[in-house]
Parts: sequence; structure tokens; C-alpha cells
Amino acid sequence: MHRLHQSGPRAPSLYLDVLETLPLDHRLGLHTRCRLSWDDDWSLFASETPVLILLDLDDLSVPLATALRRVQERFEESAILVATADAALGAQAIARGADELITDVTAHETGLRLQTAIESHSRSLGHRREHSELRAELISLSARTQRDALTGLYTRSAFLSQVDRALSRARRLNTMVAVVYFDLDGFKTVNDSHGHHAGDAVLSWFAQALLEQFRCEDCLGRMGGDEFVLLLEDLEHPIHAFASAKKIRKLLQGELVIEDVLMELDASVGISMYPKSPDTQALISHADMAMYAAKKRPEDGKVRFFDARLEAQLIARESCRLRLEGKLARRRCSLALQPLYDYESGQLNSVEALFRWPFSETTQEVIEFAERQGFIQRLDMQMLEEAIKAFQKLRKKAPHYQKLHVNASVLSLDIHYREQVVRLLDTHLMDPAQLCIEVTETALSQDYEQLAKDLRGLRKLGLELALDDFGTGYASLRYLRDLSFHSLKLDRELVSKIGDDHRCRALCHASIDMAKSLQIKVTGEGVESSDQFSLLREMGCDFAQGYYLARPSSPEALANSDPLEFVF
Repeated sequence: MHRLHQSGPRAPSLYLDVLETLPLDHRLGLHTRCRLSWDDDWSLFASETPVLILLDLDDLSVPLATALRRVQERFEESAILVATADAALGAQAIARGADELITDVTAHETGLRLQTAIESHSRSLGHRREHSELRAELISLSARTQRDALTGLYTRSAFLSQVDRALSRARRLNTMVAVVYFDLDGFKTVNDSHGHHAGDAVLSWFAQALLEQFRCEDCLGRMGGDEFVLLLEDLEHPIHAFASAKKIRKLLQGELVIEDVLMELDASVGISMYPKSPDTQALISHADMAMYAAKKRPEDGKVRFFDARLEAQLIARESCRLRLEGKLARRRCSLALQPLYDYESGQLNSVEALFRWPFSETTQEVIEFAERQGFIQRLDMQMLEEAIKAFQKLRKKAPHYQKLHVNASVLSLDIHYREQVVRLLDTHLMDPAQLCIEVTETALSQDYEQLAKDLRGLRKLGLELALDDFGTGYASLRYLRDLSFHSLKLDRELVSKIGDDHRCRALCHASIDMAKSLQIKVTGEGVESSDQFSLLREMGCDFAQGYYLARPSSPEALANSDPLEFVF
């Protein structure tokens, strides 16, 4: 303990963590009597009650929650004033019980504010809460910007700020930090089967269960959807992070009844550790990657640390990112066109634009990567533009092609995408009725209301919508009932087995019958044999697509081909 003395009347005690930005003369001018560190014996203050406690939040050696709890427990009657250059951090402190905030001021102004605060609080300890309006405003700001409205956990940006601060402490104290990244397996089934009200109830319950399970020093956040994160500090060994992951999964074991609905949920968990993951971005991305690796191999226990094998995958992913960014920047994304056969007219009269990737990754892997890395809208927009250009050139030589099918991620379908559609249709003098946007069943957004709004916006343009890969996801009838698709495409996995698997054949037949009753057209994808082609015709399928009919080819090759040579 270090004591600073000044002659004159005894002044109210002032607690300083370490306010290095405040010059010594300001401290003495404020009648500062002592300064404590977190390692000091606070029992020496047993007979004293400081009027004012000052915490410098920018130089804490312990988590904010720990600091405030310790001060509040030891000095119940003292006012707590916090100083920080980070307004968001200050708002968190106010929300946790601090009385006043000093932020973004000079040392001189800080001294004046401290003097004013001491005089004010010395007059009456009973007026510690006199700044209730400021407190309410700061708490409201914190709730809006720091806390997720549904769960009460930290938002993504707030959590990242907490990780930044945790790493600063870990570097000073040479300690370990872990980020535990996890999501709910089975959550999409809840949304699809019971609606988003039930899904919100699950997320709210789970967040509360997490808050009750972990220490207040452990920071919990919601990254979006059903993805959550946990920040663990001062770890002695990675096994403690693994134990926390097991606790998370244990919360979901047994029968869960929420909103009178029996839920079957589990969690996939990924863990990254500092110092192996050296910064905030690495900790988050590595834990996220480990979580998806755990999800792909549930037989390994659904908990995965980021390791050397994942690091090699990360290097490959970074290489993919650079190549994709380069192609997008140079507008060099390539495509192929594959015709669709119309059973009624007996012609190949429409084409689907397919993204082509010339490197080692599969096309699907690149698309999934683009979705996770935020490139997907740029990719979809460039593919849409290239597809419309290619289609218009194709029709000059082959006017019997009447419709263009283009794939789009549901993550792209916002107002900017619709504006791009309108611009391109106008620029290339293309009738909206000639364009069909396909979205995959498995990629349908959890934000059902927003998805429905985006699809309605596209329909108003006069184009068609198709539900792709039908039969591979949860096949919610709600999609067909509410989202106004013009057509659906049976997934190639089902079509490939209709000749020798009676269950796949029955599912295809039932899907076609159901779609027809809803006045929805049906395309069979992945047709590779005459038996499959004939069976789909017998079932009443409207269109067929696959290698048996026509392979994907360049727009130039398709324009110069004889359409009759593809018809069987």
C-alpha cells in the first residue's frame, strides 16, 4: 500500500486503482490520501468508509465484473466513479452499479470532475443516485449497443471488445485465454416445426441457463442466430476450457420442455486458446472453425480444439479467399449453362447458369466459404450479371431458350440484390418473366419473416422463384405454403435412386403430386439414365435436367449446338 500525505484538514478517502494519467499535483489537490492495488490487504480499511471510490477502467488487471463486485462488497456506502476512454466500457460499468462516468477528458478536466464529485458526494451520501437520468440513459445505450435484445448476452461487437481487453490483461500477466464457440444442433428443426416464437423461447432459455452456469467473470455473447460464445480468462490449463464445453452440452441433456414443446437439442463446440491464437480475430475464427469441425464429426464427442490439422485447413481456406477475392475484383467469375428439358413441349427450352471454380475446391465448398466470409452477395451479383449477358447472347442464336435459372443465396436477397436485378433487366432489355431465381432448401434463413419479405420483393418484379434441392433439408411445408414458389427442383439424391429404391420413388411421386395440387411446377435434377427420365415423365414431372439430357457447357458451345441432339 502506498500513502500520499498532505498537510491540512483530513479529507475524504479516495480509492485509486492506478490513474497514471492524473498528475500527482492533481491527486494532492484532491486531498487524495491513499492508493490501493488488487493485491493489497483491504482489511486495513475496516474502520474507514471512503466517500468516493475511483476506478480507472483502462488499466484494470482483473475483469470489470470482478473489480466492481469486489469494490461494491467491501465499500457498500461509498460512491463509485469510473474513468475510461471507452464510452461503451463506461456504459457497462454504469449498468453494473457505478455512480458516475468520466470519459474522453483531459487530466485537468478529470481533476475538476473528481473535485466536483467529492464535494457533491461529501455533502450527502444519501444522494449517490441523484444522477438517475444519466444512469438511465447510459443503461439504455448499453442495452441497445452492448446487449442482445432477446438473450441479454453481449452482442458480437461488444463481445469482441471484451476479448480485446482480456488479451491485453493476458499479455501483461502471461496467462491463458480461451474462446468457446458453440451453436445448437437441432435448432432449425424447432423453428421449422414449431415456428420462430418457439425458437426465440429456446434461445432465451438457453441464455439464462448459461448465465446461471458460469461465473460472472466469464463473458457470454450471442454472435447471431443460434451461435454463442464464451470467454474464459486466467486459465491454468486448456482442460478447464474443455470442462466448460462439457458443461454447455450437459445443459441440453435429458428431456427439455419449453413452451410446452419437447425439444431434442445438443451443442457443437469449438475452442481456441491464447497464445496459440494470438489475437481477437484469430481466437474467434479458430474457435468457429473448430466448432464446424466438431459438427462434422459428432462421433468424436462434438467438442474440438483448434489444432494443427485445422490450421492446415485454415491456410487452404485463406488461399481460397485470396483467389476468390481476386476473381471478384477482376470480375473473372466463370459460368456454364445447362439446359432443362420440358416434358410438355419436348424441347430444351430453358437453361440454368452454374458457377464454375477451376481450382481444387468444389463449387459447393467455395459457395459455403463465400457465405461464411461475407463474399456471397458480390459473387451472386456478378454471377447474375454474367448469366444475363450469356443468356441474351445465347438467344440470338438459339431463340427457343425462353427462361434463365440463376442460383442465389438467401443471404444475398436484400434490397441491393433486387436493385441489381432491376438494373440488369433494364440494361439488357430482358423480360422479368424470363428470369427464375433459385434458392436452396437447406440454406433457407432462420429469419423467416425477413426471407418472406425478400422473396415477395422479388416476385413483385415479375420474375419466378424456385426452391432448389427439395428433399435434402427439413422439407418444411411452410416454405411451399407461404413463400410462393413457382417451382421446386427434386434433389439429385432422390432422383438417382428412383429406379431401385421404392422409398425414394414414393417420395418423388408424393412430392410431385403435392406440388401439382399447389400449382407448383416440378423439375427432376440429376437425371442420368433413360429409366429415371421415363419414371419422372410417368409421375407427371414437368421438367428434367441432368447429364442424360445435356451436360453443362460454355455459352458459346451451347449456342452452336443442335438442340435436337440432346433430346431422347
